[in-house]
Amino acid sequence: MTYALQLDQLVAEYLEERIALPEFQARFSSLFVDEIPDTALDEQQWEFYGAIHEKAEWTAPDPPTQDKRDGWLSADEFRAWLRSHVRSG
Repeated sequence: MTYALQLDQLVAEYLEERIALPEFQARFSSLFVDEIPDTALDEQQWEFYGAIHEKAEWTAPDPPTQDKRDGWLSADEFRAWLRSHVRSG
């Protein structure tokens, strides 16, 4: 299974609510940051998955108002954002 397919599978599991936010964040980050070699994804894929990684890092289950003003998303907001940005097959 390619790295892109592994990342896509994690996204699908999160969108289908088979895994919760903390598990998604940990698994996606570990794979994206620690495991994927620099040459495994093309530039467009790096940008796409990088945007997901960055948004996930700025997501909390229920961030306080000040955090939301600073750009944090709730888990529901992140899920909605992710749905709107997932590539169609």
